[in-house]
Amino acid sequence: MNIHKGRHFNNEVSIFVFNLKGRDNDGKKNFGKEMSFSYERYAENIKINKSQKGRKNMELKFVIPNMEKTFGNLEFAGEDKVIQRRINGQLTVLSRSYNLYSDVQRADDIIVILPAEAGEKNFAFEEKVKLIHPRIRAEGYKIGTRGFTNYILEADDMIKA
Repeated sequence: MNIHKGRHFNNEVSIFVFNLKGRDNDGKKNFGKEMSFSYERYAENIKINKSQKGRKNMELKFVIPNMEKTFGNLEFAGEDKVIQRRINGQLTVLSRSYNLYSDVQRADDIIVILPAEAGEKNFAFEEKVKLIHPRIRAEGYKIGTRGFTNYILEADDMIKA
């Protein structure tokens, strides 16, 4: 799975995601799909490595979205999952995920992952919330010969708007 940062202008960065072989199941060339995110600052989040041949490869760690343009107003829609591990014989919470409604991204619920340090969040249903230090990271996986990408929204905390 190759993830490449593409062109950027007007505070948007395009991320191109290519499948593993460059072709889909029908044998046609498939150069991947494009997904755009608005950003406030991204330069410090992209690590540039020099390869042996002198070319530069960029590793995208995460994108800091412009919350107003990307998600608009967010409303609390309930708890999703709690990730726990057994450490020294006791169950310890590692992270919690919550469902949010967005007035810009209307197709699906937005799922945000918060660290355990943020604590459990109990907001009223459809109460307006704000994310503290949000970031989006891409996680690639393959099924057969096709490549796919999950875009994961993480934040340090969530407060009332």
